[in-house]
Amino acid sequence: MARAEKKDRSKPPGVWHGPHWGTGYAEEAARTAIEDGFFRLGFVAFTVPENRRSWELIERLGMTRDSEEEFDHPRFAEGHPLCRHVLYRLRWPAP
Repeated sequence: MARAEKKDRSKPPGVWHGPHWGTGYAEEAARTAIEDGFFRLGFVAFTVPENRRSWELIERLGMTRDSEEEFDHPRFAEGHPLCRHVLYRLRWPAP
C-alpha cells in the first residue's frame, strides 16, 4: 500500500497516520492487546487432527496441543470426519 501524504485525509486510516506517525504507538498498542488477550482471555486455536497443514501452522505460531481438551464439534454428527477437534493453547511467553 502506498503511503499518502500525512495531511491527505481522503485516504483510509491505514494509509494516513497523522501527527503520531512513527512514534511507536502502534507497536505499544499491539503488545498491550496481545498481553491483555493472553492474560484475560487466553489464546486458543482448534482444528481437526487430519488437517496437517492447519496444525503445523498453529504450531509454528508457538501454540501447543492440549490433548486433555480434545472435543467433538457440536455441528457435526458423531463419526463425521470433521467431528473430532484438537485444541491448541498459546503459552506465555511465546517463542
